[in-house]
Amino acid sequence: MNTSSFISVLDEDPYFRNLSSNKTKYIDVRRYLKPNKKKPIMNNYNFTELLSPLRFEQISRDLLRTQYGIFENFAEGKDNGIDFRYSESKNNMLIVQCKRYKNFNNLISVLKNENDKIKKMKFSTYLLVISLDLTVANKDKIVEVFKNKVNPNNILTTSDLNYLLSLPINHHIEFKYPELWMKSINVHQKIFHLGILNHSRFIGEELLFSLVNFVPIEQYDQVINHLESNNIVIISGNPGIGKTTLSHAVISHYLYFNKYQLIGLSYRKIQEAESLLYNEDPCIFYIDDFLGHIKLDKKNDYAQLLLFLIKKIEKSTNKKLIITSREYILRQAHKDLFPINEISNTITKHIIELSSFTRRIRTEILYNYINNSRLPIKYINNLLNSDYKKIIDHKNYNPRIIEKLTDENILRNIQIEDNSYYSYFIENLNNPLRVWQDVYDNFPNKLYKLIIIIRFLIEGELPVKNLEKAVNSIIENSQEYQSFSYDDFEYTIRSLEGTLFSFKDGVDELTEEKYTLIEFQNPSIIDFIDNFIWKKTYWLNLIIKNAIYFEQLFNFELIEIIKVDPTLSKSFRDKILKDFHRLTNANIGYFEYDTQETTFNCWTQGRYLYFLIELLEVTNIEEDEDVAFFLKSEIFRYPFDGTEDISEKQSFCEIATILIERGHINEKDAIMHYTSGFINDVKELVCFEYMTRKCNKESLDIIRNNKEFVEDADNLFLCEINELSTKNFIDLMDFYDDYEQITHILPLKKTTKKLKKLETNSIWKEAWEKLGKNVEENNLTRKVVDNINYFDIEDKSIDSLFKSINKKMIHAAFYDKKQGF
Repeated sequence: MNTSSFISVLDEDPYFRNLSSNKTKYIDVRRYLKPNKKKPIMNNYNFTELLSPLRFEQISRDLLRTQYGIFENFAEGKDNGIDFRYSESKNNMLIVQCKRYKNFNNLISVLKNENDKIKKMKFSTYLLVISLDLTVANKDKIVEVFKNKVNPNNILTTSDLNYLLSLPINHHIEFKYPELWMKSINVHQKIFHLGILNHSRFIGEELLFSLVNFVPIEQYDQVINHLESNNIVIISGNPGIGKTTLSHAVISHYLYFNKYQLIGLSYRKIQEAESLLYNEDPCIFYIDDFLGHIKLDKKNDYAQLLLFLIKKIEKSTNKKLIITSREYILRQAHKDLFPINEISNTITKHIIELSSFTRRIRTEILYNYINNSRLPIKYINNLLNSDYKKIIDHKNYNPRIIEKLTDENILRNIQIEDNSYYSYFIENLNNPLRVWQDVYDNFPNKLYKLIIIIRFLIEGELPVKNLEKAVNSIIENSQEYQSFSYDDFEYTIRSLEGTLFSFKDGVDELTEEKYTLIEFQNPSIIDFIDNFIWKKTYWLNLIIKNAIYFEQLFNFELIEIIKVDPTLSKSFRDKILKDFHRLTNANIGYFEYDTQETTFNCWTQGRYLYFLIELLEVTNIEEDEDVAFFLKSEIFRYPFDGTEDISEKQSFCEIATILIERGHINEKDAIMHYTSGFINDVKELVCFEYMTRKCNKESLDIIRNNKEFVEDADNLFLCEINELSTKNFIDLMDFYDDYEQITHILPLKKTTKKLKKLETNSIWKEAWEKLGKNVEENNLTRKVVDNINYFDIEDKSIDSLFKSINKKMIHAAFYDKKQGF
């Protein structure tokens, strides 16, 4: 192979594409391994522990290809002594054999068999790559085994591979094998101590845990490449497909190699990122399971906040944003939340979708989970002696299912015969929720069930002490639970730690008070509860009647069930009328309005009037005078002081409009109350305009004569004009829609004057013409990766890989005794 053809081969490989021309030359590997050569600083990776046999062979190939180019590859198993080879001609053949062994004596035994194979081969060079460090005596023994057919200089060891990785030309290979640096102690220290900010520390702990079994997939490189070009990526996929694990791997890459800092954001706290956008330090923002864990909230109003964040980060030079979202939630969001506008298009162009895995990836995921598990030795033997390829090829194969079926903490609570583990595995793949059903059915008492159901209904970050209060409310008021004491709660949640629950530290960003937060250990637990709870009227009615938190009642799915169930509807209605002012927030991060009349205790985003909208949907105010009177009282007690979220203004207008139409309130009173407060956004004027559509002239005159209100509105539109871009079709269209709506009720003199002046501007004139013709189209493509489940790995290769698990038997036996299986 000549130099030019070698360069062309490198150009075809994306990992070599960015190498400068002075590096695309023949590299003499052995020249770099000479003792007198000054060695760069390098890692000391233990390839035997960190890489599977498949991955060890792959990294050996990649390190050697910088010298020789593209190799022929062969499947594992009966390879006739060849893992891969390179040939310039029939008389110039290089053969490479990779051996991943921890013990030299075992290695020698295997190499004696290899000697018989190479006697039949014709080659010019035989290269042996070994995952061990060898002494001179060790190398001499290997040469003796091969009867001098192998040159000692052609035996590469762990030290040689680590050295090759340290060379600048091979740095991209280290990136390509994240399981190397993700699992090293140095990397863990860097991630845990350098890259985590404030309340994001718990994400660092989860991140380190999830990387243990990570298998690099095609989308790993695609996500990093997309981030490098666009700063933003949205990883979409079905539950359990590996979105969070993939995002953790990418985050680790940036924390370790690029020295980024991690900032974890819940979708309820997107606005917290604003102050950090202008920080000079490189930051990577992370939102996991955007738009909710299970059900989409149709009244979610965070789309604009997300759009703001995306726009800022897109233009940044040292900020990145990673979002994960369930595929069906994101699809529903496009339908219900995000109409065909800039939000939809902006989100769409950043999506990379996880759909399915190749057989090779499935194999390595299963291998990693078993190889790194603390399963009893008898369970592992039963699996290895069965047809485990049925697991790999199962139609319901899912990384999350594999994770929970190899989790010793879960299996400890289930009675499984030693010779039935494989059968249990297959049965759970056939019915993926069965494992949690077994745990649920084996609870010692009903307090266990009550606790997990209450925790399920309260979404968000929940302090343990608030969960305890919610449970104690039922213990105190329900005859069925009065046999339990307060101490029983503590014992129960601790007994579920590691199986169903996990605990982490949290901080209220407003009060700086520290909490211990309780979360479900695995998202599949949430899937399991979601699968049955909405049919359990008894449980739902019990929780509604004894609720002490807003979140227990105003759950989107619960409201949908309440609407169609008369028993639940009555309980909900009675609870709101009786105890609405006693309800508080279970989640951390809320504020209080203190007035002479009442205290409004709401989420940070403002959800007081939003809750009352749900009461309107559940009840019939035409027949229920008590509900109508309650709503009338509440909307006029709410203070508009400029700190409320726009959704509160929208909720006020919705409730007021309905009450006006039913004759329960006077439209003048509603207008006076709304216009007496602060107006912070043009959209607040738009929702107000909706309320005034059926107002008479006298009421509209009240608005127009409020000079301060009109002045504020005019100034808001002027600010909008100054921020508009003539190149942004969507913004222009939205602006004119808003302007035309508001000029119907308010005389926006300064805004109108400004627009007439701009009519003489050629750039604006051209933009308006485009707007009128509606000619601009958004041809934004969605980046979808569809990994078809083709059979890219043979059965014999899978068998060879799983045979290496035998080395874990002693390790598993140790845990067998220690953990009490």
